[in-house]
Amino acid sequence: MSSYEGNIDLSHNLASLKEALPEEIRIHDIDPRISEGWIPVHIIQDFACSVIFPNIQNRDDFDVEFITENGKWAISSEYFCLSEFYTDYKDAKEILNAILNNKTSIVKKV
Repeated sequence: MSSYEGNIDLSHNLASLKEALPEEIRIHDIDPRISEGWIPVHIIQDFACSVIFPNIQNRDDFDVEFITENGKWAISSEYFCLSEFYTDYKDAKEILNAILNNKTSIVKKV
């Protein structure tokens, strides 16, 4: 016998809680953006290393951090020159930083 059974007050509370439960969300209904702060750091690091910096052999050479105090992503690496995602005016670090922090990246010839 559950501890709430036979106790009218608890049974009523349990029924109210069950009614208040949100609808279950299926995995394919979730549409996360890469800039979301709840995405684990290792997922962002894996993405960056496999897509943007595929030539990096050691993923520890590429550091990704989410700073909760300001809600921004920070990235650092000495290997931005190894990426094919750059222009003469903006390197891969600047482009990835803009993406992670939900900023528009404008590349202009100065």
